Amino acid sequence: MMGLIKFFLKNIYYLFEPLYIFFRNLGNEHFFYILTPRIISYFLMKVIIFNKEKKKFFFQSVRNHYDINTVFQVFGYEEYNLKKINLWEKINKEYKKIKKEKLIIDCGSNIGSTSRYFFETYNNINIISIEPDKNNFKYLIKNASFKKIKLFNSGVASKEYPFKVVKSKDPRAHRINILKNRNKNKKKQINKTITINKILKDEKKFWPFIIKIDIEGFENELFRKNYQWMNKFKIIIVEIHDWMLPNQSISSTYINALSKVSKKNKRDLIILGENLISIRKS
Repeated sequence: MMGLIKFFLKNIYYLFEPLYIFFRNLGNEHFFYILTPRIISYFLMKVIIFNKEKKKFFFQSVRNHYDINTVFQVFGYEEYNLKKINLWEKINKEYKKIKKEKLIIDCGSNIGSTSRYFFETYNNINIISIEPDKNNFKYLIKNASFKKIKLFNSGVASKEYPFKVVKSKDPRAHRINILKNRNKNKKKQINKTITINKILKDEKKFWPFIIKIDIEGFENELFRKNYQWMNKFKIIIVEIHDWMLPNQSISSTYINALSKVSKKNKRDLIILGENLISIRKS
């Protein structure tokens, strides 16, 4: 009986959730309104969104309730909204002072909502989106195809590795594993991970502003070595996954790498929602 009541109340909340988001996001620190309740989004296979500052409508294509959750997290509850932190004014002042075009790298882009969020939020921005799963990547193309973006159907690591995608029921939780026995697959085309150092070398005309990393535990490998690129980014946003993979010390390499790079450039570490945000002081 209690389960039925919870189910009923949850769906009543979901029905009126866009109204709650509307009033919640009235302040200047928020950018978006979501216009379609989850149930309507599910039938339309689209979530309709309004950008308050640019005064325009756009939508995100979705496949299931997992994708709808992602869109509501990113655009409704604005989990990547840096206006929420006390350092925002200082960050924004530096952002405007830099004359070069800015770069954001989105590692673990999923269906592209975070990349689109950054595109809609910041001016004069270039985005690189990296997503290893082919089905997610198809929706990334739909949701985040604009002029100043490059899309990579790949994983990100500390060096180039052959890899395979390990599927999950929840498409947000697909992971990648390094392929060790690649000789057995010589005839089959094998994808390789890309590195942040290589990307920055190719895109050196841009100022590295934000790198967002949500790669379902593979951050343990990404930060194991070759992490010099961390010093170049003003902001590093990482979702760590020790909760998902207990007793594996998934975040230990990130903590170690952050400690080492902070000796050269001091960084502040802030918790915002599910993310750890590291901000370079200068």
